[in-house]
Amino acid sequence: MDRDRRRLAGALLIACGTAAAGGWWPVWRAARAEQATAEALPIARVIVQGADGEAGFNVEIASTPETRTRGLQHRRSLAAGAGMLFLFGKTQPVAMWMKDTYIPLDMLFIAADGRIVAIAENTQPQSLALIRAPEAVAAVLELNAGTARQQDIAVGDHVVFAATRRFSQ
Repeated sequence: MDRDRRRLAGALLIACGTAAAGGWWPVWRAARAEQATAEALPIARVIVQGADGEAGFNVEIASTPETRTRGLQHRRSLAAGAGMLFLFGKTQPVAMWMKDTYIPLDMLFIAADGRIVAIAENTQPQSLALIRAPEAVAAVLELNAGTARQQDIAVGDHVVFAATRRFSQ
């Protein structure tokens, strides 16, 4: 019994010392950043239609410069069947990166007609390397790494969002 109390007291001293030395602050700050990122983004259903069937995802919509810049940064997880859809409002050259993003992702680059023109699979977390679309696109769909392969999503498949195949205005 005394040994258990000493272990508990030792663990409490270590935890207090770590907190006093600033050890808990980065963890708390990251949790707050993740919470702020998840707040206030609209959710929509996106369907990827391919030769072998359909795959559906519930995605957050990043349609403003601020939400597109923030993206999935600071998140530690992404639910299965979830993702983020970046809408640019017009077809344009697009380059993405993984700065402050801790989740490996698949990025689907989508033309204005809803056609997937490229897929960047299993992107490297926290990388500053630019991931470019091979042509101008109107949207990018980010999903958990491995999803494209698991769901047989391929270049040429179509993404349907809000009952339309059009992503540009």
